[in-house]
Amino acid sequence: MSASADRRRNPVADMERIQRRRRIFTQCVVAAVLLGLIACIGVSLTSRTENRSSRAEYLGPTPANVTDAGAVRIGRPESPVKIRVVTDLQCPACRMFEQANAAVLDEAAAGGTAVVEYSIIAYLDAASNGNAYSSRAANAAYVVASADVTKFSRWLELMFERQPAEGTEGMTDDQLIAIAVESGYADPDVAQRIRSNVYGDYVKSVTQRVLDDGVNATPTVTVDGKQIQDARSLMSPNGMRAAIEKAGK
Repeated sequence: MSASADRRRNPVADMERIQRRRRIFTQCVVAAVLLGLIACIGVSLTSRTENRSSRAEYLGPTPANVTDAGAVRIGRPESPVKIRVVTDLQCPACRMFEQANAAVLDEAAAGGTAVVEYSIIAYLDAASNGNAYSSRAANAAYVVASADVTKFSRWLELMFERQPAEGTEGMTDDQLIAIAVESGYADPDVAQRIRSNVYGDYVKSVTQRVLDDGVNATPTVTVDGKQIQDARSLMSPNGMRAAIEKAGK
């Protein structure tokens, strides 16, 4: 009797062999995933250490109209309320926050109720198919803020309004320049600085500083140092108004 005929007569043995192979395969997959996670964690920790060192040695050009911490300041520094917004221009949740609360923030800054400081960071480059859109957009933010901070709010509004979807190529430099021009930044030097990524290293330095300070999500919004975590305040229309008014009392 052939071996194949014998197997046909022993379905239980066949099932045991199949199940044994499945267990072995599953164990191999789990082991591979664990090894991959360990490798990723190692790269992440190494990168943070290397970036921290490079931040300390940063000697490149620094944009005008930013705080010592690298935030774009809108409003008067002596305003009684200080609002900080950590944002990535590729972040969909940041877009939602800005569309819900931009008018309230602008109103508070213009009226002297609050000073708003935008920490523009870049940690979502992987969402633009290797085109580093997050970093290039952050560079553009510092370019336009350095040129004229009074037009920054309008620029930010357009940038979020036209935010590219994650997983796409992101905006080209020409598109970034077009938004700058539409926002009132017509100086050819602005276009040249966007194209040359003049603040690329500065963006890396600011991003690492923010991460080292414990920020692990965007948007991260604080009012007088206290983080706002209530979804209604962050994402509902004019939701930040109550927090600003409370802080101003």
